[in-house]
Amino acid sequence: MGGFRSWGNGKATASMYMVPAQGAVGWRARGGKPAIVCMTLLLSVLMAGCGMNRVRVETAGNVSAASSAVVAKARSAIDDAEARRARAYLTLIASDPHCSPVDPVYIFVPLRPPVPNDPRAPLCANGADAVLANYRVKSVSFSPASSEALKPTVLLIGAIGDYGAALARIVAEPKPDIRKQMDDIAAKAAEAKTIAEGLTGTSLPALPDLKSKQVEAAVALLDFVAALSHEAGQVRDIRAALRAHGDKVEQAIASLPVQIRQWQEVATAGYSQVTVDNLRTAYENERGKLDFDGRLALLTLYRQSVSDREKVKPTTDAFLKSVEQLDREQADLRHALDNPTDAQRAKAADESGKRIIDALGLVAKAVSAWGVI
Repeated sequence: MGGFRSWGNGKATASMYMVPAQGAVGWRARGGKPAIVCMTLLLSVLMAGCGMNRVRVETAGNVSAASSAVVAKARSAIDDAEARRARAYLTLIASDPHCSPVDPVYIFVPLRPPVPNDPRAPLCANGADAVLANYRVKSVSFSPASSEALKPTVLLIGAIGDYGAALARIVAEPKPDIRKQMDDIAAKAAEAKTIAEGLTGTSLPALPDLKSKQVEAAVALLDFVAALSHEAGQVRDIRAALRAHGDKVEQAIASLPVQIRQWQEVATAGYSQVTVDNLRTAYENERGKLDFDGRLALLTLYRQSVSDREKVKPTTDAFLKSVEQLDREQADLRHALDNPTDAQRAKAADESGKRIIDALGLVAKAVSAWGVI
């Protein structure tokens, strides 16, 4: 058996070289016992550290999943802030007939606490130069966040997202399909045999049956070796991704919570409070003009806005926890690649033990099928 070739990209391919058996119709593996000895030695080399490779690939998958969670929550935070901004603006304009749908909106702000018999001031002013006793005019902008304002946060989200996607592609890469490769080899060999017979007018020895006991054992053993080689290639790719992006991503992990907290606790909470205040103002302005159903509907909107405002902190906490999880997974990946923890070593040893048992079973089946011993 020729075994497999592992190229620089970590991919494994099968190449079975079969020769006619002497004095018999059929095929056997070239090499006999030496081939089995070589395969056993090769498996021994591949098995060294293979359990740790499994841990490394799994940990990279965990980092990818944690990255996706952080990216999703960060984008959701920005979208949520924008939705709350839009709602705050609409409720402000609708809450007082003196407010026009312009941006920025000019608001009358009292200079002192109200006293009895003070005339009720309108919420909105006609412009920055409007004058009202005991009030000043404040400009409030409800314009969407500019691309420049969003750029730092978007760049951090993008760095984490790209890193997670790169790891996801590595982890999800399918291992070589040895059975398909063997079928392709057999099909090409059958085609060559047919052409040769047509040219020579002679009948060549029969091709091997890929369902035979010998070939099934060979395919199973090759498949196991190819999977180990493929996994080692994945680890090389993971190391490359970590070298290329790891430092930048870890900086993003440290910086992103600060920016998202600003979005959620300052912008989002602020807009939510504006909505609450606007709906309360609207109720005070309109309750004398509304019937029971109208007042109930407006009060319901007000209570919903209060409840919505209270969701800001739990949402922020959930995002921060997702970042902490990503930070832990990233640290675990660095440990797994360079300095495994005791828990990782124990998990790797357990996996290696299982694989050694599987490998020995496959070698025993191949030995029996080929009749080497």
